[in-house]
Amino acid sequence: MATLLLAGAMIGSTLVSLAVKGLVARPRPPEETMYIPGSETTGSFPSGHTIGTATFLFVAGYLVASRHRTTRSVVAWLIGAVVGVALVALSRLYLGYHFLTDVVAATGLAIAVVGVVTVVDRVHVTRGLPPSEPDPGWSPEPPPELTRR
Repeated sequence: MATLLLAGAMIGSTLVSLAVKGLVARPRPPEETMYIPGSETTGSFPSGHTIGTATFLFVAGYLVASRHRTTRSVVAWLIGAVVGVALVALSRLYLGYHFLTDVVAATGLAIAVVGVVTVVDRVHVTRGLPPSEPDPGWSPEPPPELTRR
């Protein structure tokens, strides 16, 4: 299920990015500011590289952290995702291919995709429980059966 969620999130974020690019049709920054002028021909808003990276890192991190509920895994996920997205976003700005609003919007759209993935995942987990089982909820602490050795 996790692989399907990640693949669906990547496809969904790409489709959202392309739809918004088509609707907004914002031109790129001036070519003299680009590292390789003319190499980017699509619209500028939102940044496709940033939304792809953010979606991958946020969703993959969520899927790992939600299945290995430890404080360490949640913190590692957050730090890794934020650093990875920041590096890609800053590189797009540095190379002159995007405006700041392009990368910020792309990150926001990726966070919205993570929200959808979270809902789908939680519904799937909850529906798969036997009627006698309580709702698992979400906690950064591992379940008791995993801490007993």
